Amino acid sequence: MVVLGSSHAQMYSSLIDRICRELELPVAFFALSGRSVLFEPELDEFDQARLRWIREWQPAMVIVIERWDGRESWHETTRSIDRKLHALFRQLCPLVDHMLFVAQAPALQVSTAINLRGLITCRMNLTGKLPQLQPDAYESVRQQAVATAESAQIEFPNMVIIRADLPFYLENGGVRYASERKFFYADNDHLTDAGAEQTQEQFTRAIMDARKAHSPP
Repeated sequence: MVVLGSSHAQMYSSLIDRICRELELPVAFFALSGRSVLFEPELDEFDQARLRWIREWQPAMVIVIERWDGRESWHETTRSIDRKLHALFRQLCPLVDHMLFVAQAPALQVSTAINLRGLITCRMNLTGKLPQLQPDAYESVRQQAVATAESAQIEFPNMVIIRADLPFYLENGGVRYASERKFFYADNDHLTDAGAEQTQEQFTRAIMDARKAHSPP
């Protein structure tokens, strides 16, 4: 298995590594902060190496983790999201048995300059309960990325969608960013280790299903 991504992939690295060790699956992490999984038309040395390794290794699974709302140009139209994602799917899906697309957890409507834990603790001391926080303005971009991946499964049936976002939504539309004094978010869009653990069921089920489909009868 290969994991592609940036800092958002690193949030899940310990969880994925533990799952793979328990399932006795080898895993390699091609994740680097500040680097996108979206291979640009003019590939640099790092991207060329990633694609070359995937072509040579022919891994049974590739997990793709990205901040899908992270590019300002995507916020203009849904077509730009669709175009970028379909280009990624066309590059990777033919090279692997299963491509696992990870839905992005909702980002909080909180400034990056604010200490999240300090803010929540202060409000809890005043009210005695966790304040409700909403997803930020780019929620529609994240949802569009998932919708694009879902529609693309017709063309790429070997793609699996891991809904790692679902554990962080409340029924009233708010974000489940903490439970009592256990914080799931380190800042507005990065999970803590406790937050990543909330997605264990989604990752384990997807990896096990993909391995079962890959195994000979």
